[in-house]
Amino acid sequence: MEYYLFDTCRLGVLIAVLVETILFFMWAFARDKVKTYWLLAGPVILGISLYLDYAVETNREQLERITREIVQAAEEEKAEVIINSLSSHFLLNSGYNKDRVAEKIRYYCSRPFIYYNHVDSLQVNSVQDASGQVEFSVTTMFDSKSNYASVPYIKTTWQFDYVRDADGRYRVQNMTMLKFGNEPGFDIFSQRGDTYYKSL
Repeated sequence: MEYYLFDTCRLGVLIAVLVETILFFMWAFARDKVKTYWLLAGPVILGISLYLDYAVETNREQLERITREIVQAAEEEKAEVIINSLSSHFLLNSGYNKDRVAEKIRYYCSRPFIYYNHVDSLQVNSVQDASGQVEFSVTTMFDSKSNYASVPYIKTTWQFDYVRDADGRYRVQNMTMLKFGNEPGFDIFSQRGDTYYKSL
């Protein structure tokens, strides 16, 4: 379920400020009718808004969190974390399903590959109860012992398409590299992707 009001606490802050301003002026001009403790209403509303923003994870926030977890897992070479974030309906345009992609992920993570990943930007393009789409850019510094160490770092832009599985968690159904540096992206899981990396 989407809780749009809790994506940020901005609305709660605005309401708290508005209520506090009105109450302050009422208290300033009619102290005999407005009790002083009424001035606590603004801080109480603010506190509730901040708590709900912290306590409630919206669909948008879940998509952002899972995307960042995948990027972090790639840096830490935690193949199973990435694989568990893929939907059983995962299918790349190249025809790779979850099992075939899992083999590639384990292969990449079994040797020095990424030293550091930094998410430069992340945007949720769409979010619904059953699906979502995230676009993000990440700067990757390759491990000095990797086969790709001749390129110290590269910026890539990705699009992840998500579906919500039966357990209520969003998982990646498809991933597309939109850009590799200033060049068009490619499928890193296909033979073409292997050839491209080996040519670096």
